[in-house]
Amino acid sequence: MDERFEKIKDALVELREASRNCEKSDTGIRKLIDKYDMIFSSKNINTILTIELAHSLTTKFNIPIQHEELAALVPSLCEQLGMTYAELYPAEEIGKGINNPEHVAYHIVLY
Repeated sequence: MDERFEKIKDALVELREASRNCEKSDTGIRKLIDKYDMIFSSKNINTILTIELAHSLTTKFNIPIQHEELAALVPSLCEQLGMTYAELYPAEEIGKGINNPEHVAYHIVLY
């Protein structure tokens, strides 16, 4: 893989560790959200969305990337890091039976 792929992988590892080590209080969660400028959700504060990840990679990690490009990398990234993910499609497409890979977003479970 290329250097940018490795940088994104490193960023995901950092996000996983920051989430694991986050103080699970309103203040701790707020600090995590502010530091990476993205929402971490679920009971364990360990899930993220690729739309927000692309923003954080660009603004906080200095890895410019468009969401569509990131979405294409998610399966390989998650497989290598042992992270699970789920595909998310716009509701209007699902209702029509369309699963357009260009419109997919991912819900990533960091650990």
